[in-house]
Amino acid sequence: MLQHILSLENARKGESAVEKDRMSHQALDKEKLAKDILRSSQIIKGVSYYLGYALAKSVLEKFGIEGVRFAVENYPPLKAEYFANPPTYLTLLEKQIALK
Repeated sequence: MLQHILSLENARKGESAVEKDRMSHQALDKEKLAKDILRSSQIIKGVSYYLGYALAKSVLEKFGIEGVRFAVENYPPLKAEYFANPPTYLTLLEKQIALK
């Protein structure tokens, strides 16, 4: 009987440890997500000066940081139509990246 009670107590402790571990991972995941969002926001804000917000966001989503770097350094949007219609610029940028 005592052994049965001890095994139940150990099982409860094990469940408690698993729950604490799961909650710890959730907290770490939330923290990582918040940092990723903040980093992306800062990148968009930084390149928005050169590309404008809509283009910066579109390029970052489609091509990532390397695509943004390529766009700013090698193929900046020089026509006003690109700012009004970001998909047009993305198509041209995609062709330029493919040629690279």
